[in-house]
Amino acid sequence: GDRTSVDALVRTLAARGDAAAARTALTRAYAGVEGLGRTITHESVHFLQGMAAVQRSSGQESAALASLRSALDIANRLAAGDVADSVPAY
Repeated sequence: GDRTSVDALVRTLAARGDAAAARTALTRAYAGVEGLGRTITHESVHFLQGMAAVQRSSGQESAALASLRSALDIANRLAAGDVADSVPAY
């Protein structure tokens, strides 16, 4: 389904410093997506962007950067039409 409102909620909660609530909302919203973060899908891109916001809010800047790199890699592959099943994990 469309997770746009949850994505916005996650960003808002993370920006307010409530990383725990943001992580909970993010994981609940994307719980049913198979291969999340490893598959070449728009859901993976959005999940990884949300996870980066949560990680940054928690003071995990390196982890946030790695999540954003993974999201960018997936987005680039989607744009190129490469929808193979997996991407390298960072």
